[in-house]
Amino acid sequence: MRNFFLFISLFFAIFGIQIDVSYAYISIKIIIKVIDETGTPISNADARVSFIQDEQVLIKGKTDSKGIFIAEGRGINVGGVDVNKEGFYDSGSPYQFNKQSTNIYVKEITLTLKKKINPIPMYATDIGYLKIPEFGKPIGFDLEKRDWVAPYGNGIISDFIFIADRHYKDVRNADMSIVLSFSNPKDGILKYSVSSENQSDFIWPFEAPSEGYVDKINKWESIYISKGEEHKTNMDLEKSNYIFRVRTQIDSKGNIISAKYGKIRGEIIASRAGTVNFKYYFNPDGTRNLEFDTKKNLFKFSSKENLEYGVNQP
Repeated sequence: MRNFFLFISLFFAIFGIQIDVSYAYISIKIIIKVIDETGTPISNADARVSFIQDEQVLIKGKTDSKGIFIAEGRGINVGGVDVNKEGFYDSGSPYQFNKQSTNIYVKEITLTLKKKINPIPMYATDIGYLKIPEFGKPIGFDLEKRDWVAPYGNGIISDFIFIADRHYKDVRNADMSIVLSFSNPKDGILKYSVSSENQSDFIWPFEAPSEGYVDKINKWESIYISKGEEHKTNMDLEKSNYIFRVRTQIDSKGNIISAKYGKIRGEIIASRAGTVNFKYYFNPDGTRNLEFDTKKNLFKFSSKENLEYGVNQP
């Protein structure tokens, strides 16, 4: 949320907030209250409020001893707020006013900051649109190597196993399906839904769940215009996130002795172009910790690679 212009644009897109260009600039008063997860006010937090005019106008300041920051300005009927403080994850929210008969539009917004507990180094990357090397065969993907396993790449451990099927005539007549499965008993993946009330950059539980994993998932898309079939898919690009468990070792009774955990931010995208795309965070330390220290990525990308493959979200 440091990039405020992107922050506001994303919130408007996600929540379907409409900018009413018929508004003349209105007088606005925004009252922010910042609290932690126990409800305790947080003082001295950095706060920003945007007022949208011909361009975005930012009012900045710090919360007082009661966790309050007040900003006044003029703009159209929408804008946004965000707050940050050392030791906490950033939080933010859009605001919107409906037309009303008043001289000043006032809104009170409470923002909750999640305290950082134990951010750790992880292998974190957006793999880009990775070409499936062969269809109809199980192919392993190594999360530490960020590559297919041999003979298709330099990977060693099949953390994920993909089987892809594709039929392709042209871009308007094709289908693609991938099944993601795993190498070990008790390995698996679960879908994680973010609360609609979430305001934080950190959207995850602090620890991966110990139960609830399934041993495979399928993602597909299809379009056949020549048959009158429009685009169909089971992928949810807006709401899907995942937590996974791999490299699981069990005892003779089926109890987990050790495992590695991680998360996928966003959907696992199977493209009829013959590629797969996902953004993952792999914790190699053997704990269920899901807090990523964004300054300690275990992938050592060059500056150019970081622009394409790096991640800056916790």
